[in-house]
Amino acid sequence: MHQMREGRMAQAMPPSVVRDWAVLDDRMVKEIALRDARAPVGPSSQGVIPSSQQMSNVHTGGKSSTPGWAREIPLGPSPHQRYVDAQLDAQDAKDRAELIEREAKFKAMQKLAEGKP
Repeated sequence: MHQMREGRMAQAMPPSVVRDWAVLDDRMVKEIALRDARAPVGPSSQGVIPSSQQMSNVHTGGKSSTPGWAREIPLGPSPHQRYVDAQLDAQDAKDRAELIEREAKFKAMQKLAEGKP
C-alpha cells in the first residue's frame, strides 16, 4: 500500500505548480495546453541544425573558408576593467585613510586615559 502511494505521488504535480495554475483562467490554460500539444517533437525542437543547412545571419566580414562561423574572440578581462580597478583603488585608499585616522584617535584616547589618575 505504501509503495503504491509513493508511486502515485511521484507522478503528482508539486503544490507550487498547482498554485501557479490556479491563478490562470480556464481559457488561458486551454491555450497553453493546445500550444504545447502542437509543439514540434524531435531533434529539430532541440535546436539542432541539419547538416544540409547552413546558419544564416552570421556576418564574418567577408568571404571565409568556414561559412557560418564568426571570428574567434579571445577570452580575457573586459577593456573597461580599468574603470572598475580605478574605483576599487580609490575606495581602498579611502578605507586606509579612515583606518589610520581611527587608530590615531584610539591611541590619543588611550594616552589621555593613562594620564588621568
